[in-house]
Amino acid sequence: MGLAAAGGAEAISTLPSLAEPQNLERSWQRLDAELRALDQLLPADAEPPVRDLLSTPDLPASLLRANQAPSGALAPAQATPAPPLECPAPSNCSRAAPPG
Repeated sequence: MGLAAAGGAEAISTLPSLAEPQNLERSWQRLDAELRALDQLLPADAEPPVRDLLSTPDLPASLLRANQAPSGALAPAQATPAPPLECPAPSNCSRAAPPG
């Protein structure tokens, strides 16, 4: 294990040092130039349509007249509430045996 670690240290010591500010800056400039060249190859995005964010859609007339006084008599069929929910009868419920 000692030889592999020593060989790795030698390999690292022979690499050019990117810790130096000049080398690092040149590396970033080269990368930036390559990215700009790639951006030139890509087609431009189509502009999204401009929306009017200040306008709001018109409210339906039924919402505008929601609190308006009734215009006629209420028919008995319209005044009948829906039946209440029914609870199950105890005879319809079965107790399952616990798994065992």
